[in-house]
Amino acid sequence: MGGPPPYVCRRLVALAVSDWSELNGELLSRGVALFELPLPWALDVIYSWAIEDASTEQRRKFDEQLQMPPAGTEVAVDDEVWSDDAVFAQFMVAAGAAGR
Repeated sequence: MGGPPPYVCRRLVALAVSDWSELNGELLSRGVALFELPLPWALDVIYSWAIEDASTEQRRKFDEQLQMPPAGTEVAVDDEVWSDDAVFAQFMVAAGAAGR
């Protein structure tokens, strides 16, 4: 499994920017400074924040929209940073830092 394609990363960052005060305030209250995290971890934190109170159906729709490639986009990403083990480890550290 590769990491997320660039358009997924851009969408997560755009979501964070659109609700920056809420996201940043929540994270800072938990002792997490988003900009101090490695990018893969920051994206995991943004994703986790976005789906925090979502139902299974809401999460499915969110994931579908997030993962939908823009028209004409070829999907192919293969990077060791995004291996299953690396992503899981990054998520666990980010979740711990966020007080989860």
